[in-house]
Amino acid sequence: LAHACVRQTRVEPRPYRADVLGMWRIKGVRTLPPTGRAVLWALNELRETIASEIDRPVFRVMSDELLLALARNPPDDARALEGFRGLNPKLRGSGRARLFRAIEAGLGAEPPSPPPSDRGPSREVQARFDALRGWRKTIATERGLEPDIVLSKDALMTVAAADPRTLDELRAAEALDDWELPRYGAALLDQLRAEALPPAED
Repeated sequence: LAHACVRQTRVEPRPYRADVLGMWRIKGVRTLPPTGRAVLWALNELRETIASEIDRPVFRVMSDELLLALARNPPDDARALEGFRGLNPKLRGSGRARLFRAIEAGLGAEPPSPPPSDRGPSREVQARFDALRGWRKTIATERGLEPDIVLSKDALMTVAAADPRTLDELRAAEALDDWELPRYGAALLDQLRAEALPPAED
């Protein structure tokens, strides 16, 4: 588990990350006003930093839902912050100062714009991603783990976009760590093959 958490907080940028797996993957981000997007950007950077510090996945710092809520209605004092549940202890007590600094920085920053080619994944890539995510949920349930501890969404999207057919192709996609490839590689390829099969006729 420790290894999975390290991997989760040290993911290298890959294709699709900026428009699918960065702040733009958060459901509802495009409904935010420009100032809200700037605050969300700053808070997401803070979340990534703290996740690295405590060696935990980013969702252990703040969930996407909490991140969006803070960006939509930025608290300006400790009392207002009390209405937001789910903050990591690193952002409570004396740690609140970091949160407020991030909010202040976002309020004074230029709002980020979506990537110019932000069309999201194709229908085929999304279908493969959904199939892999369903597989991951099953594995996580069987092992009593959070799904992101099994494999990150970043890794699943990278595999879905690459659509490898062999272990060598999967390795070349650089989506899995050395210990994850022998553990999950064959199962991922099986899922991709099943997704590629045409539906059975009645």
